[in-house]
Amino acid sequence: VDFRKPATDNCHFRVEVHKEKFCAASMSTNPMFGPRTEVLLNMGAVYGTRIVNQSETYRFITGIFLHAGVVHYALNMLLALAV
Repeated sequence: VDFRKPATDNCHFRVEVHKEKFCAASMSTNPMFGPRTEVLLNMGAVYGTRIVNQSETYRFITGIFLHAGVVHYALNMLLALAV
């Protein structure tokens, strides 16, 4: 992602920390303040159709480590602290 270009719906919120770049979709695209759905699917998100029809059973494991965004991650951490 070129941070010098104008923001788009796919890369609306931008943060750069120690030369590492984070790009979140606009709130209308992902209200959880994270990547687009297509990005999550490419990274291995749980998607029943692909698991059943294309035998992508690895999605059961990779989906555990993915979060829809910062809000999703924060809520999971708060719940983990409460348990």
